[in-house]
Amino acid sequence: MAGDSKVGVTVARRGPNTLKPVPEPVSNISAILHSNSGLVLLANRKYSLRLGNGKPFEGTTDENAYLQHLNVPPGDYILMIDGIKAIIPTVANPNERLPIRVRGYNLVQADIGAQKEEQGGEDDQEEDSWEPLEQSEEEKD
Repeated sequence: MAGDSKVGVTVARRGPNTLKPVPEPVSNISAILHSNSGLVLLANRKYSLRLGNGKPFEGTTDENAYLQHLNVPPGDYILMIDGIKAIIPTVANPNERLPIRVRGYNLVQADIGAQKEEQGGEDDQEEDSWEPLEQSEEEKD
């Protein structure tokens, strides 16, 4: 009897052993787009949004810079707006409007300078703007 032991567990089955399909999680893209500075809404702009399966969505933001696509798989997606690339995350609640700053969407030259300064690529201009003080005649002697 000691040599007759079997390894494993006996499972009682009632009917066929099938797995129930699990629904794929669903999420939404719901965002308000802002320029690099965050001060200007990107209203009435054409965009292209590429989902993971390669299917692109195209559209135009509304007058409040809002865009929405419902029932998409959760994740981060690539948005192209006026040739600028941004990453858009999904949200669970379709009524949530996620504010997105499109980095690189510079509306004026000052935005470009601010972006370089954030990256540390701009030279320190304060040193160049210093001028020596004029010495009084007493100090010259």
